[in-house]
Amino acid sequence: HPWYFAYAVGRAQLETLRDEARIQAGAAFDLRSFHDAVLGHGAPPVPLLRSRVLAATPTGNMPRGAAGESAGGSHAPTLNRP
Repeated sequence: HPWYFAYAVGRAQLETLRDEARIQAGAAFDLRSFHDAVLGHGAPPVPLLRSRVLAATPTGNMPRGAAGESAGGSHAPTLNRP
């Protein structure tokens, strides 16, 4: 199906974004907060979503789940590499 290529590319881009956010936040990564941040921005193109999510991603060692609200009202992702 022709739509499968677009799905596969989008999935790969989101997986890369998740990995970048995990690295950026370190031990503070929380997958649910990451998903909230991604879904909280609607459906922009992935490059725009990437800049918004990474801007809202904490750096360093925050306590798990301690991220606050971003300016857009969604939870900032708190990210941790397993």
